[in-house]
Amino acid sequence: MKNVRYVDTEIDFSTLSGAYNLGEILPVGTRILFIFLQVLSTFDGNPVITVGDTINSTKYMDIDSSDLSELGVYTQLVLDRLEIVSQGRIYWNPGASTAGSLKVVAVLAEP
Repeated sequence: MKNVRYVDTEIDFSTLSGAYNLGEILPVGTRILFIFLQVLSTFDGNPVITVGDTINSTKYMDIDSSDLSELGVYTQLVLDRLEIVSQGRIYWNPGASTAGSLKVVAVLAEP
């Protein structure tokens, strides 16, 4: 593989609910290799996070793929080759959280 790189986004308890871009729009032929979600500091208040794209909010990581109340790195092997232009997205709902932060990283190989 050539042109392997990563894109990342940080989120904390004060980030409003919504969909957040994970990097830029990716060209056809890009391979998504891994998704990493690192809990930097634990959350309270039952937040919810998924990682997907503009079409499918759970394409790469669903609700059960991580535990935001535990420090750690949660990984998902993806190996998806994009057939259409796609925008990676993080779908976030902080719930009633008053503490916590995380980072989401996508490792990809461009064509």
